[in-house]
Parts: sequence; C-alpha cells; structure tokens
Amino acid sequence: MIVKNILASKRGEVVTIEPTADVTTAIKLLAERRIGAVVILGANHQIVGILSERDIVRALAERGPTALNERVSQVT
Repeated sequence: MIVKNILASKRGEVVTIEPTADVTTAIKLLAERRIGAVVILGANHQIVGILSERDIVRALAERGPTALNERVSQVT
C-alpha cells in the first residue's frame, strides 16, 4: 500500500514530527495521542519517513538510553 493512500484515508488526522526532534519528544507525542507511529516531515512538508514504536525499541536495544537523545531521523 502506498503511504499517500494511507494518509488520504486518515482525513487530515495525521500526526507528524520534524526529523530534528529528539526521540523523547516523539515518545511523548505517541503516548499523548495513543498512537504507534508518527509521520516525519522534512523541508517543504515532504514525507521523509515514519517513526514507529518498533523503531524506538530497536534503537533502545542497540544503543541503550542514549538513543532517547538522538534525533528522530537517526532512529528510522
């Protein structure tokens, strides 16, 4: 399935984050919104990736708590 089609079906309720945000900020956003993934928007509001709970867990398993201070773009 194409990401564009998935986003279109969400009717504007897509949660996004900037690639420069840290992982801790992303975790708080996921928890507040009770969602499992967030779309990463870069320059000109272009989709540059998706950060999921699984991405965060893998980063923590590989690098430990220091992964929480990394940028979202480093974890995906």
